Amino acid sequence: MGDMTRIYVISILLITAALPITVNARQTWGTYRPGIYAGVKARVPDSPLFGIMFSNADMMDGYNHIRHDCDDRDQMQGFGYEFHDGVQAAVQHLPDLFTGVNLTTSFVQVPGSGWVLRISGKKLPSSTISSMNLFWYITLQSRRHSIIPFDGYIGDHHTHFSGDFGEIGKYNISTSSIGNSHPVIPNFDRPGEIHLNQPYFSSAVLPSESFWDVKEHVRQSMQSSITSLVQQRLKFLRRKYKSENAIRERMGSKTFSVPSDDDMLSQIDDADLFATLSNDVNSNATVVYAQHIFSLPFEIDIACVPSSDGQPESPLLSQSFVSDLIEEKRNEFKIKMEQCFNLTAKGFSESDRRVAQSALSDLIGSIGYFHGRSIQSDPITGNSLLAEEASLIAVAPSRSFFPRGFLWDEGFQQLLLSRYDFDQSLEILESWIDLIQNSGWLPREQILGEEARARVPHKFQTQDPRVANPPTLLIAIQQLIRLSSGRDMQMSSVDSPDNLKQVRPVPNSALASFLERIYPKLLLLTSWFLRTQKGHQLKSFRWQGCTPGHCLASGFDDIPRPNVVLHQAHVDLHSWVIYLLDTMTMIAEIVGDDSNSQKLEQMSSELKKAMDHIHWDPIRKIYADVYQPNSTDSDVYTFSDHIGYHTLIPFCLGQIPSTSPKLQSILQILADPEIFWTNYGITSLSMKDDLFGKDENYWRGPIWININYMIVSSLHSYGYDQDGPYASTARDLYTRLRSNLIANIIRVHSETGYFWEQYNHNTGNGQRTHPFTGWTTLVLLMMAEKY
Repeated sequence: MGDMTRIYVISILLITAALPITVNARQTWGTYRPGIYAGVKARVPDSPLFGIMFSNADMMDGYNHIRHDCDDRDQMQGFGYEFHDGVQAAVQHLPDLFTGVNLTTSFVQVPGSGWVLRISGKKLPSSTISSMNLFWYITLQSRRHSIIPFDGYIGDHHTHFSGDFGEIGKYNISTSSIGNSHPVIPNFDRPGEIHLNQPYFSSAVLPSESFWDVKEHVRQSMQSSITSLVQQRLKFLRRKYKSENAIRERMGSKTFSVPSDDDMLSQIDDADLFATLSNDVNSNATVVYAQHIFSLPFEIDIACVPSSDGQPESPLLSQSFVSDLIEEKRNEFKIKMEQCFNLTAKGFSESDRRVAQSALSDLIGSIGYFHGRSIQSDPITGNSLLAEEASLIAVAPSRSFFPRGFLWDEGFQQLLLSRYDFDQSLEILESWIDLIQNSGWLPREQILGEEARARVPHKFQTQDPRVANPPTLLIAIQQLIRLSSGRDMQMSSVDSPDNLKQVRPVPNSALASFLERIYPKLLLLTSWFLRTQKGHQLKSFRWQGCTPGHCLASGFDDIPRPNVVLHQAHVDLHSWVIYLLDTMTMIAEIVGDDSNSQKLEQMSSELKKAMDHIHWDPIRKIYADVYQPNSTDSDVYTFSDHIGYHTLIPFCLGQIPSTSPKLQSILQILADPEIFWTNYGITSLSMKDDLFGKDENYWRGPIWININYMIVSSLHSYGYDQDGPYASTARDLYTRLRSNLIANIIRVHSETGYFWEQYNHNTGNGQRTHPFTGWTTLVLLMMAEKY
């Protein structure tokens, strides 16, 4: 990197001591546990955790099939939210093919009145299930909190526990369950039947580091109960046979051999064995469980309401009131969604709009609150160490496979959320930016605490302070500035620098204050990128931490890079750094830092020229990575053979002038069915590449929606917002690509019930992780033509 760039880095670092970030962490209950099927927590570090589990009560070994953590191996027939407004109400459906039940969870929050989680269940078509276990629990992570049994009734509400949750407050936990039926089983000890119409309870003291690991206790309790019931049944059968033989002896009849235990086991009917919790609750417990055994269908409301001296501080919500409130919020959500995205006017059918509604709702339902310590490597020794405690509000890209925060994903996810809930998007972005360290490094994967680490392979847990990630948060920040400033809603979310300078943005006061708070942290991030990611060649950049076959830092994982260890330069990183500088120029102007604004703008201008000089291949007429094949000749660089998403980033970020012949070349390559174009989207690697579809095949061919959205957005900008000789070509490609993507994603969702991580280039079918409700939900913005 040149001397001028180094001077700018020093200058930027000198002014970053001001304005510490403060995040308004609302102590609001919500569905902030995206990694489990249904869970509630407050957005405070030591919040108690509430959750449910369920299983088929008809199965003797049902304890081995308890549902709790979201898992794509559970044979769910497409689970997700029907609607989620992000504040007061959400309805989710969990159609479980293996268990045979379609469970619906409805969350309702009423300010001052706590929250209610309604669970209802019914048989799936062709299912033979007749009864099911529903478990709910409260587990404490703070030893200063307590939860004790409390047995009382107020109307139809049965209070089971009273909790003192410290600064969050005191709460009663009660249930309301009217009109449900329950299984009936024989009483083995005396004639008659047992009605399972009362809940069963249990408790445990969990280690503080694993307070969240609640499922195994229930599994063991249920297994122990089944074992005990089987022994009781065998004992009953032995007495029965012994009694029958005694009668035969008295009558002089021939006796019979008593069957072996194995033979008697075959006589035991699963329907006579219902495993139950022990009904033993310890007053010092850190987790308490309740079990209800319902015949299907059923419905139960579980309420957590503020209390004082054991009495609720506000009226308990009746089941009819909760039903009315859910319906009211469902209608309000539909109205707001139509106002935000205008899909009816665009001609989308009701079924298409339901898919779009699921996209937004699943994105909102994937928002989580995370707290804990991450593992980071020491930059000097390389040893792993625990970082300081931190909190994060983030959208989990996949509730079943990636239930934590990812920097690469978050910027894309906020493009959609900010269109629906501007304020919540601000909170999430500020929560991320607050994690930028004094060095300027922002860890790309946020694995905060033991609960998060439990679902991450060990080799991926340690974050390396040398490793970057695309600064996609800046894409979302640019959009927030445009939305706040009332600028053209149809302008591309990846505005070209020329467009950005046409009108100096004037954001509203909330966003202006937000930008002032985050600006010092973003300056640190900018300086860190310029300082740590520079390449060997002057004014070039290289992703640090790449290994042969993988470049995880880039987000494109296994997209082929130059097959050398040293002296290579990556065009996608170069383009992202330019975008970072352009966005920082805009923010500097807004906050009044004119000195740095001019320096940032000049650096960007120099790097744009350098990108064309270093990375434009005049033979193939496309941008490409470069590398030095011979370490002894420092002046000779060769273009990489591989073209894919990484080489399209300058186009995606709008960095090619609309009148440049380079744009014409890129458009021609995009439209070529032998290179990138398919009926289902743009492939991640050129189909002519020798490595297309090979090995891991993660980013070596499959269609990913985040980059396809960027391509569609850029095509819209070049086709409709900018004058140039290639506008008509861009418009044609935009229309066809947008149509292909929308049609395929809706088709696959209608067939499978899922949004997928990626899509097959031959069939269009979804692949790998599901549900993937992060950037795949950008299909809604393409439907609405909001870029």
